[in-house]
Amino acid sequence: MPTPAQRNSVAAVVAICCAGTGAYLGIGGYEGLRTVAYRDASPKQIWTYCFGETQRTDGAAVRKGDKATPAECKAMLANRLAGGFVPGVEKCITRDMPVKVEAAFVSLAYNIGIGAFCKSLVARKWNGGAWTEACAAMRLYVRSGDKVLPGLVRRRDGESELCMEGLQ
Repeated sequence: MPTPAQRNSVAAVVAICCAGTGAYLGIGGYEGLRTVAYRDASPKQIWTYCFGETQRTDGAAVRKGDKATPAECKAMLANRLAGGFVPGVEKCITRDMPVKVEAAFVSLAYNIGIGAFCKSLVARKWNGGAWTEACAAMRLYVRSGDKVLPGLVRRRDGESELCMEGLQ
């Protein structure tokens, strides 16, 4: 079981790291910082702010007019990663993961949800020992509804590359 310090370390790698080549900008780079609520690009156009947050710190859904400072957004991201997404990924992955692999998995889970990640081909391949195939499978999660989103293609390419770096 990882310590809180280890969880925070992985959360920091996911949130802000540039992992050597700079190809991976972390969740903050993929989600972008928006301090005023906006409708996201999904077919459902969900109210979102900060780094892709759909819930406020009080647990309520983000609504039109909601605002947060950059510092509040960074704190929300760090708390969600360390408190939910890092342990969520660690709970459904049964084999050890290098830090970069875990960072890539947490980034994917942040975007598709822990439940979807735990049921994903990525998790099944990793848990089955097919590490390269797990990293490659990340590139399959590029749709919102029936639509391929170019931003998701770029994000999955970066996540997959980070995962592969972790295997070296």
